[in-house]
Amino acid sequence: MSIETISSITGVIGAFLYLLSYAILQLQRNFAKTLTYTLMNLFAACAVMFSIFYQWNLASAIIQTSWILISLYGLGRCLGYSRPYRLDPRPAKRTFLFLKRNLPDSVEILPRDQKAEK
Repeated sequence: MSIETISSITGVIGAFLYLLSYAILQLQRNFAKTLTYTLMNLFAACAVMFSIFYQWNLASAIIQTSWILISLYGLGRCLGYSRPYRLDPRPAKRTFLFLKRNLPDSVEILPRDQKAEK
């Protein structure tokens, strides 16, 4: 089997991965923020890029390079999402107290429960 044939098969696999990830995205909207979606797009772009080296197309090379860079950025974000974090309520409380002290007396600041009653 020649390298041109292997590159064509790899390109077809990449195209299939693109289509599969897009189809899953349309069926499940929350799929876009998953590691699986990002990796599918990254591998698809790399596979198509490999096939481009043997059947050169500048426009496609630019798109695949962009897709790889965006997927790498998304991969970093996905890995960042998996780290546990804790929300700190103190900044919101400080903002509330600042507004309460510095707003004119004519402006009322009420909790959400009391606003609904009025």
